[in-house]
Amino acid sequence: MIRLLVLSSLLLAAFLPTSIAQVGFTGSYRFNKAPDWVLKNGTLQETELLGDGPSFGVDYWFRLKKYRIEFLPEFNVGLLKADLPGGAHTKVGQASLFFNTRFYVFDFKGDCDCPTFSKQGPKLGKGFFIELSPGLSWLHKKVITDAGDEVDGLKHKGFVPNIAIGAGLDIGVSDLITLSPIIGYRYFPQAEWAGLSEVTALFDEPLALSAESSSIGQLYATLRLGLRFDYHTPGRRRR
Repeated sequence: MIRLLVLSSLLLAAFLPTSIAQVGFTGSYRFNKAPDWVLKNGTLQETELLGDGPSFGVDYWFRLKKYRIEFLPEFNVGLLKADLPGGAHTKVGQASLFFNTRFYVFDFKGDCDCPTFSKQGPKLGKGFFIELSPGLSWLHKKVITDAGDEVDGLKHKGFVPNIAIGAGLDIGVSDLITLSPIIGYRYFPQAEWAGLSEVTALFDEPLALSAESSSIGQLYATLRLGLRFDYHTPGRRRR
């Protein structure tokens, strides 16, 4: 996963013009809820099959000229894990393309040409944004036994469309560096896990599964490190 992210970063840097190189790196933690991917034993006890976990991404920044609507297409990878009864666990690898779009609602007609708010004016007004993020994710789902073996019949791969809304704040450390904490919620309308009903055969106690498909709600907290390499470009209006 880390190798894939590093390779993507190198390719992004190689193909983008250095005069407008504005890239970002994100680290997130994602909390998931798939209401139908839950094991039940007939009582109030439940075991969720989709776990939580970290993700990492790389993005490229550009914006409209006259309005502070900014675009940050992102490639993101993550890993989710959940513990099951008896020492088994699920593992879900996630590779995603997100088209993050930011709306600076308190500075919509701002003339700043940089992804920071190191210009005159209240910091909150210059840096606060609402983010809309449609995406497409590839999920690689599998179950690992307590002995560390993958269960062949419980592997599944597939693409899932999704969309998120969030809010964040740009903190301009310098003309080169911007930090942006973000919180948001991503929704996957329906994800498939073919064969998942067979997971109940791994356990001695009687367990039931609602369905092999489920919506997914994902609450996430993200920190983005933005780097603008053309901050020294002659003629660029600095704030």
